[in-house]
Amino acid sequence: MSIITLIAYAMPPLALILVFKFINHRAKHMHCVCPNCGSTFKVSPMALLFTVRFGLTALLTCPVCGYRAMMNFINDKE
Repeated sequence: MSIITLIAYAMPPLALILVFKFINHRAKHMHCVCPNCGSTFKVSPMALLFTVRFGLTALLTCPVCGYRAMMNFINDKE
């Protein structure tokens, strides 16, 4: 087996692991603020996995008021 074949077989699982790590990190260290009611909330990794995302924004539903919109992610330190 050549090195290129080994790399080709290793790439899909490696890519899935990296995507999961990225989503898990974002879920643990970031929160969202609802533009409608102003409440802050965390999003679960599974919800992030199956939602529409564009950079640091995602289509989310506020658990307090039920408002659904594109919301920005904010670091927990801020």
